[in-house]
Amino acid sequence: MGRATSKHVIFSQQERENQIAMPSVFMYSTITSKLRKFEVKVLQQSSLNHKQVERSPGILKLAKIAPNQEESLYYDSNSSWVYELLTELCENIDFEGRESERDPFIRTHDLKLNLFLNRKISNDLNDHIVITGDIDATFSLPCIRCLQPVREALALKVNSCSLSEEMQERPEFQEADTVFALGEERDLYFYHKREIDLKEMVHEYLYLNLPPLPLHDPSCKGLCLKCGANLNTTLCKHVKHLQ
Repeated sequence: MGRATSKHVIFSQQERENQIAMPSVFMYSTITSKLRKFEVKVLQQSSLNHKQVERSPGILKLAKIAPNQEESLYYDSNSSWVYELLTELCENIDFEGRESERDPFIRTHDLKLNLFLNRKISNDLNDHIVITGDIDATFSLPCIRCLQPVREALALKVNSCSLSEEMQERPEFQEADTVFALGEERDLYFYHKREIDLKEMVHEYLYLNLPPLPLHDPSCKGLCLKCGANLNTTLCKHVKHLQ
């Protein structure tokens, strides 16, 4: 499943210069053997009709979603694929060789998804899935000046519509990133082989809303350009005093 077009955040020249030294905070990475051991645990918490529609982690099989009947899904970081996304969010925190601290640190954060699926069949959009709900995330990014962890939080509203891959060839959808479905404009995605890549959609919602310049304090003094000492806490030999 993919968006029709990609969205880009435009930064000023100064912001671009500030970001040069900071690695990407949301790169795709290889899943470690430790993460593969986590079992998929989908919490079935809803008063609405709920049934398992996930074929494999993060993939929804269209055939398991009944038309004209709302389905609810709840996931948190106990689900392996959600934990993988949470790990990506925190992956650039430097533990200075103390890798045994990484997993406990990540587990002080969380990623929760409360989603509702509505499968519709119409003449204009054919077989399509409207997905709404909430994404709530707590995670840490490195401060752009001193690289210390900055705790961040996102509360996002999901409002998307997934069309079949055949619809992607239509001229009206080739350059579109939204579609009008069930009475309102929604973010446009496409599913392939009758499977919806839920993980990819959530990944994009998070990525497009990450704070571009995480800063733990406006007065952060950053790192010494010569020795890398944290000037917020250390008086290194390259500076006479802390400002």
